[in-house]
Amino acid sequence: MGDWLCCRPVSTSEPRMVGRYAIYGEIAAGGMATVHLGRLLGPVGFNRTVAIKRLHGHFARDEDFVSIFIDFSRPRTRGRRSSR
Repeated sequence: MGDWLCCRPVSTSEPRMVGRYAIYGEIAAGGMATVHLGRLLGPVGFNRTVAIKRLHGHFARDEDFVSIFIDFSRPRTRGRRSSR
């Protein structure tokens, strides 16, 4: 679980595509993960700049840690208003 992205380098010139995300260069690193600049690509030219956190390999191979990380990373929608 999690090995699909954890240990492969990402180039700053050519993005690495993972699903709808284009992943560019590293913008920060810490004890558990590296953060990359990314773009969420959608239909009809829609795109949004995002930060993508990649777990370091030893954390990405720990299924319990990955489960906690995914749960923590899910967007929280309660109390948010839609923009109109």
